[in-house]
Amino acid sequence: MIKSFDLAQDSEHFAATIQGGVGQYYNVSGRLRPDGRASELKCNALPWAKKGHRCKHQVAALLAAENEQKTNKTSSVTQIILRF
Repeated sequence: MIKSFDLAQDSEHFAATIQGGVGQYYNVSGRLRPDGRASELKCNALPWAKKGHRCKHQVAALLAAENEQKTNKTSSVTQIILRF
């Protein structure tokens, strides 16, 4: 479950807190480019993410980033249309 999610003004960089099992929380950050490429992913899950593997917390954050990017893009288009 996503506890908190913040998308930077550039609409690519993000930071999230993901709730794991038994009340554990994981901090995830990274970048999701508009073309769908992910980079700069970090998670404090041990030992999986520390070895350079993608963990389920990173996947959850990436899905949230993708959803947020789509929502922001739709909002921007709606605002442009409403100005005319």
